[in-house]
Amino acid sequence: MTVTAEALSATVGASPLSVKGGRLTLDVSRAPHVSGEIRVTRPSLAVQAALDPRSTPPPRVTVGASVTTPWGAVVTRSFDLTVRGRGAGLVSGEMVIRLASDEALLQDYAPLADDETPYGLATSLRAVINYALGKAIPGATLAASPSVDADVTPYADSINLMPDPSVEGGGATYVGVNCTVDRNDTSWKAVGAKCLNLYAVTSTDSYAAIAGDVGGMRLGMTAGRTYVFSVTGRVKTGYPVGGSVGERARRAVAFWRVGSTYFTATSPALPTTQGIQTRVSVRFAIPADATEAFVRVYNGHTVGEVQWDAFRLSEYTGDPADTGYYDGATTATAGYAYSWTGAANGSTSKRTALISRSIDLMRWKAGVSALDFLAPMVQAAGLRLVCDEARVWTLRGENYQAPGSLAYRAGVNLIDSDDQISRDEDVWYDGAVVEYTWIASDGTTQTAIDAFALTATPSRVVKLERSTPYPGPGLAAYTVRRAQQRGRAVSVDVMTDWAAHAEQPVQIILDGAPTQIGTVTAVTFDIDAGRMNITARTTDTPASAWALIPTGERWIDSPAGASWTSEVISG
Repeated sequence: MTVTAEALSATVGASPLSVKGGRLTLDVSRAPHVSGEIRVTRPSLAVQAALDPRSTPPPRVTVGASVTTPWGAVVTRSFDLTVRGRGAGLVSGEMVIRLASDEALLQDYAPLADDETPYGLATSLRAVINYALGKAIPGATLAASPSVDADVTPYADSINLMPDPSVEGGGATYVGVNCTVDRNDTSWKAVGAKCLNLYAVTSTDSYAAIAGDVGGMRLGMTAGRTYVFSVTGRVKTGYPVGGSVGERARRAVAFWRVGSTYFTATSPALPTTQGIQTRVSVRFAIPADATEAFVRVYNGHTVGEVQWDAFRLSEYTGDPADTGYYDGATTATAGYAYSWTGAANGSTSKRTALISRSIDLMRWKAGVSALDFLAPMVQAAGLRLVCDEARVWTLRGENYQAPGSLAYRAGVNLIDSDDQISRDEDVWYDGAVVEYTWIASDGTTQTAIDAFALTATPSRVVKLERSTPYPGPGLAAYTVRRAQQRGRAVSVDVMTDWAAHAEQPVQIILDGAPTQIGTVTAVTFDIDAGRMNITARTTDTPASAWALIPTGERWIDSPAGASWTSEVISG
């Protein structure tokens, strides 16, 4: 069966286009997954205006095929694609319209300022992707299936500079000013057994001075660096009844001095509802010429009690969501180990990252496209983000297979073929080194290496370079595994089957070659020729591989009783 241009239709909005020819390709190795062009009779000026790719949002063209098979089955296929460009020929009277699936829209979108929102979503790659999709293409979201996901949380070493962070070591670090400080209050705690209670207030400027408070850079802070002060607190009694309220009431506050002038940065206030435990934090940058810096926690009300616990003062890691508490006794996790630098509850604490994944990964930097932002973490997880011709977004693992299957055999349903085996041009290799290079949030250039080989002495190693924050190991192993199936590439020209997809299982039997079993990597529909080209990565199978065709399926030359679920085999 031959499909001609007349079997196709195309529309932009409600306006029909007269299709003269073109090509459409689905390719697993490219983004956009679907791309191509159609030639149409040059339309009216109004329709030409509707095809202007500079429009916001860009126009969309729907290409449809409706074909009746020799045995009477009807096959339909629709491609809903965005217009990427158009050109018109004066002599030919035709217009060429370049089309692509919606990954192209992810390439178009980039934030105008750094976006830190993804840090709060990093436990789920799907959540990060859905956030980026929503920004670039409002309303777009991943399909529920496949449900594959990955944790892409970044990790960073850190020091908690508080020497008695849970008030378990006697609390001498904390001194009450204009109030009484109870360092042994066991009526509530966030961690440990005790908390710090500020009560018997004599002024709205009532607080706990920490580590001697004024006079130099306290708690080991250094001028020219950025810190985060975080603490958990609650109102115990007295609020909001009576008394006066200071501007720093129920807050954590950072101070620094340049010359004779003091500056402050303040956390949100604890809620006034009694007994509601809340963690608050404040981020502050100490200027390079500062001579003094310290932190405080406030009561700030002339009536009532405010309790504080779980103190953390750390240099900013670059993750705005990194405000959680830890000390040297915190239980280790898969991602972090913890230790005291000295005496328990009497020294600073160290958090050591056990997973190598750059803290900069989740910062969506200004000017970086949505596709470039997502690609490193998707690839490191061994996954692919795909938008098909129906605008369905999926996250696919390396073993993903599209529904249906194809089978071709020389002398039966195969027009032409090309069978190549190569270890050149980075097609096949058994070892890979991926070098990541990026500019960290502190302005320094960082590098990281991800390496993988199938054996201790690989025979061919390739180097891949990525200008992006390190997403953790994974891409090197993923690309080596996929390369094992690319050593043999088979390309066949066959009759057009509008039900064909990339990533379908395929079986190909060529003259003078072992039967090939593999997966379709690319499908190109040649509208002009009325045929399609299938490219597949395959592996050799025994000569009796025809026996692997599932029971009840058959070659395309036996159409009796067949449907068009797959052009070649279905029963």
